[in-house]
Amino acid sequence: MKALLIVPFWRRPNHLSAVRTERFIRWLKSDGWEIVLVRAGETDQAFEQSWGVEIAIKDPLGLHPEQTDASEQQAQKQYSRSTQLAAALLFNPDPGILWTRRAARHPLVLEHGKSTDIVLSSSPPESAHLCAAKLARKFSAKLIIDMRDGWLDEPLKPLLQTSQLQRIREAKLERRILRQADKIFVTSDVWQELLTERLPFFADKIVVL
Repeated sequence: MKALLIVPFWRRPNHLSAVRTERFIRWLKSDGWEIVLVRAGETDQAFEQSWGVEIAIKDPLGLHPEQTDASEQQAQKQYSRSTQLAAALLFNPDPGILWTRRAARHPLVLEHGKSTDIVLSSSPPESAHLCAAKLARKFSAKLIIDMRDGWLDEPLKPLLQTSQLQRIREAKLERRILRQADKIFVTSDVWQELLTERLPFFADKIVVL
């Protein structure tokens, strides 16, 4: 059994989804799964790890620097102000979509992702889910979406709180991805209730984890 994890933030130790991904790796490894992890980096390369294969795909915007010292990253924002402005004008759902497009068609990912049984992505950024959805279709694999934070439910991005147009744009993406998903993970009963009330037709897929 093979699991393909799409986690661009993997080398950012203060990112809470990186901590969550460590748990996925531990659980999958203990259950005998082969693991391929795809993350953002400064170069394109693959590494053998004790738990499987780690693939770095160059990030065009440098949003996820390869620093491993948590104290150095503590004060860093995920996006600069200029990038946030560009995201509001150009990118949907976030600037990470450029990395997503690269990763989803990269030869290293396509080679190591062969015979994948499940593709799992965690957010934020939500663009990771688009990459996972595309690869799940390509490999005819099951898609698991880990929504660590609500996407449109109490969103963290200021633009989703102030722009109805952006909410409409991202809501279309969210529905498309969740329709494809086999399972949708959320982190609390509250997130489950909010998502179920908003999108009741996905209720049977939602699991609190």
